[in-house]
Amino acid sequence: MKIRQFISLLLLAVSTMFFNACKDSSLPPITLAYTADGKTLLSENYTVYLSPFEKEGINLYILGGNGVYSIESNPNTQIADYRFNGKNMISIHPIFDDNSGKVNIGTTNMIISDRGGNTFVLNIVVEYPEKTYTIKKVGTIIKGDNLTLKEKNEIESQIIKSNPVKDGGRYIFTYTNKELTEGTVKIYTTANAITPSDGIFKQNKSAIDKEGINIRIDLTGGNFYLFNLNYILTNGDNSEQSDLIFKQNVTETYKGEYPALKEAYGIQLIPAELN
Repeated sequence: MKIRQFISLLLLAVSTMFFNACKDSSLPPITLAYTADGKTLLSENYTVYLSPFEKEGINLYILGGNGVYSIESNPNTQIADYRFNGKNMISIHPIFDDNSGKVNIGTTNMIISDRGGNTFVLNIVVEYPEKTYTIKKVGTIIKGDNLTLKEKNEIESQIIKSNPVKDGGRYIFTYTNKELTEGTVKIYTTANAITPSDGIFKQNKSAIDKEGINIRIDLTGGNFYLFNLNYILTNGDNSEQSDLIFKQNVTETYKGEYPALKEAYGIQLIPAELN
């Protein structure tokens, strides 16, 4: 799927280079902006990215050319549709069926032109939202007053060894339902890993609160993991600028072998700048 999307985007980019030009060289080229004042321009790859669950879509403002615009070529309406106000604003939205929940993902484009013969090809990519968590450090929390140092070291070693990733590894969650609570996951065990472990996941909510988010990952190979995702509190304040952790309760896994163990957790640190 990713390879097909890449090829489609490459073909769209090549066509965009040919079409996004001015016939009337005395006029500025047609461009698009996210704001009416034109201060926030569309990026140079002439592409907008939409989640299939963003029913309201996105508004874009047409600038440049001779100021009299029309839609010369419509997008594939199986993927995305649009509304044009007849002046300089277009609203682009994905196709979503409220009753069935059916969505379509893929790439398409539309051509905007003016009376001076200038054209602009807008590429539209509808894709499921993704979230990547890169792990900076894998650690442990081990509690048990009567544990020996040797036992603590053994438990720590086993927890780290059994963790699905090492330092620098990452998880890529792709959300495939509108509630953003389930989908597919790819786990890259190290920073340089090329081939991921694939699986599915479910979580009990979409936003982190004081209880965190409980996530279950089931890999195709049969292994499963239960994590709690939460912020590391900084002065009692939760925010997107705070570091995150995956916390895995593994007490029952080791308590039989180490009776003095009270609590044991695998900890994966996700720095704010990496999430």
